[in-house]
Amino acid sequence: VIIFSCALSLSLCLCSRPRMSSLPDDTLVCAFQFLPLKAQLSLRRVCRQFREIVDEFLTPEWKLVLRPPRTLQDYFAVATSRRSILLCCRCGGLSVMGKEVLELLLRVGVWVESGEGPGSPLFPNLRSLKLAYSHLGAGGVQALAVSSYFSSLRCLDLSMNDIGAAGMRAIAESSSFPNLMALDVSFNDIRDEGMQALARSSAFPLLTSLNVRRNKIEDFGLKEFAASALFPRLTALDVSDNFIDDEGICTLASSALFPNLRTLDVSFNYFSAAGTHALLASSCFPNLEGLSACGLDFGVAEVQALAASSAFPNLTFLAVGLLGTDAKELQALVMSPHFPMLATVRVAV
Repeated sequence: VIIFSCALSLSLCLCSRPRMSSLPDDTLVCAFQFLPLKAQLSLRRVCRQFREIVDEFLTPEWKLVLRPPRTLQDYFAVATSRRSILLCCRCGGLSVMGKEVLELLLRVGVWVESGEGPGSPLFPNLRSLKLAYSHLGAGGVQALAVSSYFSSLRCLDLSMNDIGAAGMRAIAESSSFPNLMALDVSFNDIRDEGMQALARSSAFPLLTSLNVRRNKIEDFGLKEFAASALFPRLTALDVSDNFIDDEGICTLASSALFPNLRTLDVSFNYFSAAGTHALLASSCFPNLEGLSACGLDFGVAEVQALAASSAFPNLTFLAVGLLGTDAKELQALVMSPHFPMLATVRVAV
């Protein structure tokens, strides 16, 4: 009897407990207005009643973001944060623009680094825009290239978007990124045509870092870039995993237009030992600190050439793939006068 009475009392107590959604709207408005923006946005997902209440006191800018326009160009204009945004589309690309921003966060993985709402529709302080694997294509990049909202960008990541030569040409001819310092267009199939457009572009006078990895670039494209005098500030260059042969790497090795280069990645290309020797004998990169040459013909002769070279007095990072299995190459590397200066060595045998 006692157990039954306790259970009945507990049941009556639970049934009589009021739910939050049963409270008057005025009471909920008074409670919600003291919550931070992140909590308010989370409450919008609970039910329709909470969404309508929260929408009453959202800023006009956030209302615009929560109901983003359907065109890609207009989306770039409003769905960015005050300082940085990372956009990584996994399911259907940017075709979900009619969804609310909270669903967009989950569906396409948009992460606003600053955690703040936009201060104005123009977001003049935006510094970094990362759009890796966003299925933009050439059309999406062309829409980005004509936008006037990204003049303060310092870093732009367009990797793995299949922009092709047309998309690269749109970026190269754009005047929207005068302050850009780092550009990543890796895995985009820009080929020689895109590399040529980039080499002839004067749109990036402050560029210090360029990544064109795996773009099917051949000798012609690299030769065009190596002959360009439009990138004197360049300190980091990644041309790995392309179709570069001896002619292309020899042209780069003999180019005196990149005296400030500090890191160079030429891994997994198609040049032979002759191209490797030309690179190791180059005197055009006196400030080089990091060299990656994995997947190339790197035997005892090449290690000895590196040891005898005085071209890289500041080298602290080296990544190579050694050909032999009897440790002769490794021994030659250890005996190199450069070895004590190296802070990081990555060797694949």
